[in-house]
Amino acid sequence: MGAELRGATVQVAFNDGVMNTVTFNADGTATIQGPTETVPGRWYVQNQRLCLEASGARECWPYQAAFQNGQTVTLTSDCASTSQWTALSTAQPPMQQRRPGERG
Repeated sequence: MGAELRGATVQVAFNDGVMNTVTFNADGTATIQGPTETVPGRWYVQNQRLCLEASGARECWPYQAAFQNGQTVTLTSDCASTSQWTALSTAQPPMQQRRPGERG
């Protein structure tokens, strides 16, 4: 899990009104763009959790399903922070072509 995040951009809205844009780079680095600054970080998926590390801190959110473009999910982190995550762009799986005569 997590393949759709490689190269993805996700908007994260916090309950206090702060909005961040997170870019998940394919090499495991991340860029977190906030209202006043941009912070480099690192991301990974482990034990069905999506984790971000930046500025010496780490925060993880439950991650049971792949993000879908344009769909918002509400997640509560292990730091008890609830936020709404909306995928702006994700890596889409390749289209599977059906062979003639296949039913599905």
